[in-house]
Amino acid sequence: MGMWILFCIAALVSLLLLVVPGCFLLRTFRLPWLMALALSAPVTIACGQIMMMAYSLLHVRVTPLTFVLPLGFVLIICVCVSEVIAHAHHVRTQASSSAARDASPRPSRLAPIARVLRFPQKASERYWFFVPFAVGIILTVFIDMKALDGPLSFSQHYDTAWHYSIVQHFMDSGNYSTLHSGAIVPTVGSTFYPTGWHALVALTAVICHAPVTLAANAVNAAVLAFIVPASWLVLSRWLFRNSAQQWAMSAAVCMLFVPYPWRLLSFGPLFSNFLSFAILPILLFEGLAIFDARTSWRTRGALIPLFIVSAIGVAISQPNGIFTAAIILAVYLFSQVSSYVRQTGITAQWVRVCVATLIDIVLAGAIVVIWIALFRAPFMQRTVTFNWPNLLGVQQAVSNALSLGFTQEPTPQIALAALVVIGVCYTLFHREYVWLDCAYVLFLFLYALSSTTQGQMKQLLTGFWYTDPFRLAANAILPAIPLAGLGLWVSATIALKLANGVIADLSGSGHTFARNGFVTFLVIVLAIFSVRPQLGFGKITLKQGFSPVINDLAKDNDSHNVSHQIYTLAEQDFVQRAEKITRADVVINQPFDGSCFAYSLNGMNVLYKSLDGNWMGDPTKDSITLIHGMGNLTDPSVRAAVRRLHVKYMLVLGDRSGFKPIKSIPGWVRDKGAGVDYGLDEWGQMDALAHRRHIPGMKLVLNDGQNKLYRIVL
Repeated sequence: MGMWILFCIAALVSLLLLVVPGCFLLRTFRLPWLMALALSAPVTIACGQIMMMAYSLLHVRVTPLTFVLPLGFVLIICVCVSEVIAHAHHVRTQASSSAARDASPRPSRLAPIARVLRFPQKASERYWFFVPFAVGIILTVFIDMKALDGPLSFSQHYDTAWHYSIVQHFMDSGNYSTLHSGAIVPTVGSTFYPTGWHALVALTAVICHAPVTLAANAVNAAVLAFIVPASWLVLSRWLFRNSAQQWAMSAAVCMLFVPYPWRLLSFGPLFSNFLSFAILPILLFEGLAIFDARTSWRTRGALIPLFIVSAIGVAISQPNGIFTAAIILAVYLFSQVSSYVRQTGITAQWVRVCVATLIDIVLAGAIVVIWIALFRAPFMQRTVTFNWPNLLGVQQAVSNALSLGFTQEPTPQIALAALVVIGVCYTLFHREYVWLDCAYVLFLFLYALSSTTQGQMKQLLTGFWYTDPFRLAANAILPAIPLAGLGLWVSATIALKLANGVIADLSGSGHTFARNGFVTFLVIVLAIFSVRPQLGFGKITLKQGFSPVINDLAKDNDSHNVSHQIYTLAEQDFVQRAEKITRADVVINQPFDGSCFAYSLNGMNVLYKSLDGNWMGDPTKDSITLIHGMGNLTDPSVRAAVRRLHVKYMLVLGDRSGFKPIKSIPGWVRDKGAGVDYGLDEWGQMDALAHRRHIPGMKLVLNDGQNKLYRIVL
């Protein structure tokens, strides 16, 4: 129970860290409190990381005292100064002259935006304002937190060790700079890695004195329960600002889709993309407001700096979020071209058509040039050249797209797919939303391209997302959410009209409570139908989209499920004892035996703190020498590499009996448990050390029969 209390405290702390600094900063620019709070998360991430990079250059450790307190002090001073200046200006205006007193004050540049994002005045709108948060909290508790085998549990998939090791490195070094975050293993090349999520977890862990695993779980829960619903509430209120019911329905369904946000936590796990996509709706809102032909240039001038800062926050969390936003905003901009042309005052229709067509061609050309230039940019090559195999046929990919299944197994989300179709039908009669259809179809095409083909076209169009079908499926959900919201609104409207006079009298302003209750019932039924893992129809059982996610989260976090682990509880206990011997000394290891977690979970300073597929650059020459020659310390080059890398110990976990060859990939084996693969040509020599009784130049100092710790004696 004590750990769960700490979990709740850590979740609250992470939420405050994510929204309070940005809220106060935006408030200094006279934004209303609610608007500042709604738009705060990406601003906090951007400004926080800029401050952390400055601290890195100045060699100042990031701690609660050096970061949170100075930042809070500066922001409070800025808010106070802003309030004093605003009050003084108001008093001066009132006292200047009777004409000035009678004159109506000039509205704020962001007044049109503030009016959309203000707290609802009507009771019915206030009710629906809180519904997305209620849905988010309930699903977070019953899906995410329920899957945890205690607050300290964690998945042992490929990317987890990388993420956790970066967090632990931040805590140990005090250097939270995203420019150096990839330098946790000896490699040559870029050390940049997007660390919005990692910095938040590290700060939470330090403030709460919590383990990395607990802090990570708490941050994920806070983002799921509050940040995702809040972000979609912002975007939905802008998209459907003329209909409270439409924005309410859109925000209410944002947590019911599997690819976003849930699959990002069960596959990889993709923690960086998870946070980036959680705040992405805020960036989309700002971009849509800027590109909207109805927005004044005065308002755009105030929005553009905010958009840039938010874009930095999204990019620092995961840069591919910027490319997702770029596609959606480009589609919307094309939809606005004709409106811009009409505003020029051109009366002849054929001239307007010609001008709009020319602008479309120029825009398309500019987008193609920029896209290709970024695709060929040297700093993007590690990302865009990464390739996922094509695992699906065209028929299966099309079926996934139509049913929102997006997996190799037939796991559709029937109710949501039907609502999306209804929403698409609605947009065909309300053309201002057709651009959502275009964005949705475009992302579905990219998903199908990534999951069914190979080649240069796949790399060019989907490489910015590592050609990963799961990330592209998450992209498709972004326009699908408002479409499903429209579909739910249409369905609820029809149901209300059919129920009126049959179930109850639902007409008139005096029956708002009854209507809200009826629609709430429909939302609850939709949520249960969408989230329930299986549906039974007589002898037929249909697995739904949430089935694999719920099963994966439960298996991945089961601390006692040895068959699904590479770092067992017994190995963790051995490493904990071994760390008391090694202390801060460098320990060489074969990361695929589970020791990639030894640093983040047990504090052992292993050389390879993650699996090599996550390394930002190529291994150094000394690193390659040790990987292939650690068993031959009689070789002078190996001894020299040991000295240069300051290696004092070697850790060997397990006996490799659970490792199996992969028939489809000769020379590769699958690590026991979590389905982690590696090549024997890279790590085979270190694997062989597990079976050697005596290794020249090493002394066995700890042994429990399966696991061994050697001291290197040169």
